[in-house]
Amino acid sequence: MPSEFNLPDAAATLRLGEALAAGIGPGRVLHLKGELGTGKTTLVRGLLRALGHRGRVKSPSYTLLEPYNLSSLNLYHFDFYRFKDRSEWLSSGFREYFNPASACIVEWPERAAPDLAPPDLELELEFAGEGRRARLEAARLMSILPDAFDRDLRVLVDDQGRSKQVEINSSSGSDALDRAAVEAIKRWRFHPARYGDQPVESWLRIPIEFHLADAKQGEQF
Repeated sequence: MPSEFNLPDAAATLRLGEALAAGIGPGRVLHLKGELGTGKTTLVRGLLRALGHRGRVKSPSYTLLEPYNLSSLNLYHFDFYRFKDRSEWLSSGFREYFNPASACIVEWPERAAPDLAPPDLELELEFAGEGRRARLEAARLMSILPDAFDRDLRVLVDDQGRSKQVEINSSSGSDALDRAAVEAIKRWRFHPARYGDQPVESWLRIPIEFHLADAKQGEQF
């Protein structure tokens, strides 16, 4: 059954990308569908930044492929919008990138159907008024985010709602994924705890599922 998330602005789309970063690893394949302008590359930008990429994130519309070397992970961002038929996929040589050692994100995967292997996760973005709506579906949705649902974090929130300190109580076993989770949460804003009428500094426990809840609500805590 698909999961749906309302994304009222580009910031919410970036946060959804950050959330998905926790499940990206070698051998993972993510398909992104949606019309032009729905925010596919914006989502990839959030994902890559959460994984530690600090450079530009360009749409591969013209180049077809943008590669990223992220610590021990090779990630390949494809855009098949300009494919006119399946023969272009067959002659492209891109098949070799889809292997157990690499992660692949594909925009417009339908242009390479039916030769493209099924993804771990398929995400479709569509216009919804001034914002966007995201639908996520995959047979292995839980398996693409195993580290996310196993990890437990604590955040020290100051009286202004800013994350002051982030601690990992239970690690994912991957330094890269742990760093991605910590860096994403550092950018969140929270509702501070209150003592009477006064906001106060406090610790907050966060299962990583709240990454997705944040995107679903379309606002920060």
